[in-house]
Amino acid sequence: MKLRPIPVQGALAPALATFIAFETIFLNILSLFSLVNREYILAVHISLLLLWAMWLLRTDTSFFIRVIHRLLSVLRFLRSQTAVIILAPIFILLFYQASLYPPNTWDSMTYHMGRVAHWIQFQSVEYFPTNINRQNEMGPGAEYLILFLQLLTRGDLLANFVQLFSFFILIPSFFYLLKTYRVPKKLTAPILLLTLTTPMLLFQAVTTQNDLVCSVMTLAIIITSNRLLNGEARNIRLKDYSLLGICIASGFLVKPTALIAASPFILFGVLIQGINLTTSRQIKKNLIGALILVTVIALVAGPDIWRKVRYSHSHVEVYPLLSSWNAERLRNPLTITGQHLSWPELTQKALQRIGYTKDLGYSTNVFHPHQDFIGNPVQLIIIAFLTLLTLLSFPLVLLKAKKRMALFCVSVSPLVSWILFGFIVKNQPWISRLQLPIFLLLPCSCILLSQLLKYNKKWLQLFRVILSSAAIFSLMFSFTALARNKSRSLQLSNFFQGIASREDGYYTSQILKEEHNLIIETAKKLQCRQVGLLSFGDTCDYPLTWRLMKLGTEVRHIKSQFEDEWSCIMYQAEDRPIPLTGLRWLQVQNSRIWYRNLEYEFNRDKKDNKRHEEKLKLSKVTGRHEINVSQNSNGISLQVTGEDPYLLLPNFVRTDHESAVLRLTITSISKSVIQLFYMIDDEKRYSQQHSIIKNIQPGKHELYFFLPVNRIKERLRLDFGVSGEGYTLHAAELRSINIQAD
Repeated sequence: MKLRPIPVQGALAPALATFIAFETIFLNILSLFSLVNREYILAVHISLLLLWAMWLLRTDTSFFIRVIHRLLSVLRFLRSQTAVIILAPIFILLFYQASLYPPNTWDSMTYHMGRVAHWIQFQSVEYFPTNINRQNEMGPGAEYLILFLQLLTRGDLLANFVQLFSFFILIPSFFYLLKTYRVPKKLTAPILLLTLTTPMLLFQAVTTQNDLVCSVMTLAIIITSNRLLNGEARNIRLKDYSLLGICIASGFLVKPTALIAASPFILFGVLIQGINLTTSRQIKKNLIGALILVTVIALVAGPDIWRKVRYSHSHVEVYPLLSSWNAERLRNPLTITGQHLSWPELTQKALQRIGYTKDLGYSTNVFHPHQDFIGNPVQLIIIAFLTLLTLLSFPLVLLKAKKRMALFCVSVSPLVSWILFGFIVKNQPWISRLQLPIFLLLPCSCILLSQLLKYNKKWLQLFRVILSSAAIFSLMFSFTALARNKSRSLQLSNFFQGIASREDGYYTSQILKEEHNLIIETAKKLQCRQVGLLSFGDTCDYPLTWRLMKLGTEVRHIKSQFEDEWSCIMYQAEDRPIPLTGLRWLQVQNSRIWYRNLEYEFNRDKKDNKRHEEKLKLSKVTGRHEINVSQNSNGISLQVTGEDPYLLLPNFVRTDHESAVLRLTITSISKSVIQLFYMIDDEKRYSQQHSIIKNIQPGKHELYFFLPVNRIKERLRLDFGVSGEGYTLHAAELRSINIQAD
């Protein structure tokens, strides 16, 4: 089997890793200038595609035809495979679930999708102020793909398809690996069916989490380093090092568990090729290759590594590298099997008989149909069974060590990955999801045994029957579990009526849905464009942030409720005390939602000179359209002469304060509407998005407006809604919100 050029089947996983790497580079560059937005993303990608197309037209005019032909040949090949045909109904069901439901898993709401929304707000993938540390610290690779799609489509309709697309990439990748190691075709179908019906795999395929993308990165690393185990060192080129560096960097960016799962393959490969890698002819090339590999990793993953070094907190989910090597850590590789035990009580009793008295932990989750918890009992049994047989076959490996040692190493790599994983990652409720890349190494466990049995038809047939029986049982188990997915359960009515609404689909908690709806209604009613989240590490950030963003409202995390000068509404997602309740902050319907009392902020006593106060000079008010302005003893008289009257208020002094309250004292002859417009940042014109409407009755009024003064660039515009009537503007006063002055 030739390893170069890699056919399309094997190239898809490294291609996805390469795409993640390029997206990472582009996003980091654009983030330096806060230009991560739809316009620049489109401009960059279209420009690069045009340059690439022009280069290909000059150098290889048949490239696109060949690519299309090869992709079609892969589709024809997959269409004829038994495992693919059997799984076709599940593929359709997964596609339907991904299309029907919006992102709604708790991790997605907390940080996967939440961070994407905030990146779009800040137009940068740099770390941002947040109370949910995982929004910054967890690997961003998969979310970069979601960010690209969300900017492209202006919505999250395709967010679930990042993982679903990764699921479909796995299928030809597995075929490539099995073909590379010459696994008999008779075994291909049961092996693939057994692997692709891993329950956690199917649950993850329709989420916006990243463990399935992580699994593809694991395969990408294995495929690009395959020459170490299944080739000769002298044929490794410098390009291979660069591609391996891209795959390693992308794996790190998506989730470092990809590196844990793939590391035994590289380690065994280096050991097997050790002498060949250090010969006088090879050592110079390999040193240069190692330098290229490190440079590529630094180029792709360097910015994220630097951010983690500067800002990262300690992670309680993993063991420290050089300490805590105690009994608990040493038995953790066994402990983390608890989530996948079909008979946990019987297993625990059996272990106690041989002296193992510790609890395996979280064993009650094995049958819990949830994308974070469901176990993989069939796959665990098969991997353990195959690994045991492989270890018992080691004497046969020694008889033909030159041919079989590499196959042995590949077959025991899942076991080594499992042990390494147990030594690094602590046992936790969602350990099954984190172990997914290791479970998807199941085809590797079959490689040595398939070679030893391929010339013995009876034993090969028995092996096939065992794998096929397990695969059929796994198919039934997984299909039943998938239909009962708690966050994406399917009712018969869904096939004809869909779900009530996409917004309803975000929520698995009715209480949370009602609370988010109340926040949005309050923001609309108060015309608040700046909502603060007083949250903690497990707060459901999305879809609230995204829904508010679509209404033109900014959302930020508030670090301290005692120092917040930015928000006009605060959502008390965490039970922290709210300062000056009833004065500065007023409660909405006995909920966890508070809005700023603008009258209090304006009129409160000043205790130092840090607060900015300014009376705007009414003599500099400028009537711009269908309004006459004249001074009188009470202020300025305003006479409307048309249907669209407006004026410009005088400029105010810019300070470092984030927000301020503007008070207009105005008398109206009749019932009317007043609308205040302001432009922020680089806006070229006034818009409804940045305006505040006040309905007034006849008489004198004091109107309060909350303004983001540090972002306002032009004069404030005041529109009047009733033609032929008059007003008197008595005063226009601006006072900054300065908490330190309290």
